[in-house]
Amino acid sequence: MLRMRPLAMDLHLVVGGFLPILSSHGTGGNMMKRIAAPMVRGMSSAALLTLRAISALCAIWQWRRLDLRKQGMDRTGRRQTAGMRSTMN
Repeated sequence: MLRMRPLAMDLHLVVGGFLPILSSHGTGGNMMKRIAAPMVRGMSSAALLTLRAISALCAIWQWRRLDLRKQGMDRTGRRQTAGMRSTMN
């Protein structure tokens, strides 16, 4: 959630900067459109990947970690001893 604001700012800055290039019809406009379009798509897909896929992977990782703790195991899947439980909490 902390990455949402900087990511949204980067995405809006790049897309906002390339919109005039994408809508240009002047000399060299076709060449500049071919440069700007992949950059806009790349930033959009990077934002979606960061917000959706990486967030989902982190949630799965946290869920697994909490599930292992509930079962009394450490991160490697081995049973914790009584002394280790107090340091893991």
